[in-house]
Amino acid sequence: MAALSTRQEAVLAFLPLFPGVLSIISSSLLIRLCVKRAVKSSSSSTERGGCCGGYCGGCCSRLPSSPFRRILLVMSGFDFLHTIHVCLTPFIMPSESSDNFWVVGNDATCTLNAVIEQWTYPSVFYYIALSFYYLLRIRYSMKDSFFGKRIEPWIHAFMILYPLMATIVGLSLGVFGYQPAINICWMVPNDRCDERCIHIIMWLFGIFFVSSFFIVILNNLLIYCYVRTARNKSQRLSTLSTNENASRINVVAVQAFLYVLVFLLTYTWSLILRFMVVVRSTANPYPVQILRALFLPLMGAGNLLVYVRPRYLQVRTIEPGRSRLSAFVLVVLHDSDRRKSSRSSRSLRRSNSRAHGGSGRINNSEESNGSCNASFLARLMQSSSSAGNDGSSRIVTSHNSSSGHHRSSTALDHGTDTPLAEVACGAIDAGTT
Repeated sequence: MAALSTRQEAVLAFLPLFPGVLSIISSSLLIRLCVKRAVKSSSSSTERGGCCGGYCGGCCSRLPSSPFRRILLVMSGFDFLHTIHVCLTPFIMPSESSDNFWVVGNDATCTLNAVIEQWTYPSVFYYIALSFYYLLRIRYSMKDSFFGKRIEPWIHAFMILYPLMATIVGLSLGVFGYQPAINICWMVPNDRCDERCIHIIMWLFGIFFVSSFFIVILNNLLIYCYVRTARNKSQRLSTLSTNENASRINVVAVQAFLYVLVFLLTYTWSLILRFMVVVRSTANPYPVQILRALFLPLMGAGNLLVYVRPRYLQVRTIEPGRSRLSAFVLVVLHDSDRRKSSRSSRSLRRSNSRAHGGSGRINNSEESNGSCNASFLARLMQSSSSAGNDGSSRIVTSHNSSSGHHRSSTALDHGTDTPLAEVACGAIDAGTT
């Protein structure tokens, strides 16, 4: 690969700092949002005689009750570590490898940087976990309790074992060092492990990184096919139950697709660079390195935006006069004001009910979790799906003639023990658990 000029190296060193700081703040806020609802969610679960998604004991009150939130919580922690690693990498390279004033590291810091990088890969693999979670919840209606007991422990175990094994192998062979081709601390051949050995290690451990792209895309293609089938079915049957269920599924699927978009925007450039090294490409890597430096640190910020998106849309729907920035700050920083939004939402639903001949009464279950209601999901569908969904208006005005109560979108879906609408709300607890 062609050598970089001093100006190009300076751009690559300082470009990630601003998006990195933004991502660190975003990951911290996302961790706060996940943890903030943990105590209330776990106490509600305990009152119902259950456990925190299969985790019982003293730690229950400190863990989010939903597997989705637990996965996102741990992933945000790895995102935090990953962003710090990306921002510090250009400054802790061995000083003898560059004459630039900002390079102040040595061989020890380079080795440490390579070790830390092994522990940033779980931030990639947790996207696979999220894609499987969405697939199993949407396509196969798997219960959260089953996922938390039978599948989630293996996910977290793999996230620990993979970087641990990579670290042990790299340190025992002494292959961690400065890689000038792409200007990072990675694996370099030595007396104990020649170039062929390095390639074997890269393929053994790199196959998980490469396959993560195909697995995530495949899972979301399966989700897309299922959502498309459900939408076509709802259009053919045109009944309340099928339209409402298709609306919920579509909202959740949109969230899943957005997480995939964040994953592809941030990690594709790293994959291209690693591929260029493996195949010994002679192409100029600078354009790809620019894209990597710009997008790779933004992973935490992208996850936060996707996470708060449903609640943000809800606030904008309930209070259309509120500015976009004010709505975002309300969702992220002032979660305590959610009661005000819930009261506004209930008032809006009562008005809709009276306008369409309803009694204005609200079911107790809807009263307790008015944030994730059918009215909101219908409005969310109008903003995130195609404009020809005839079921949207019927969901807003749906009314049970025998009981005089609205149908709540938080009803259990296909026998699952956690409302699917909770997942649609981006797992920001809107009153459900």
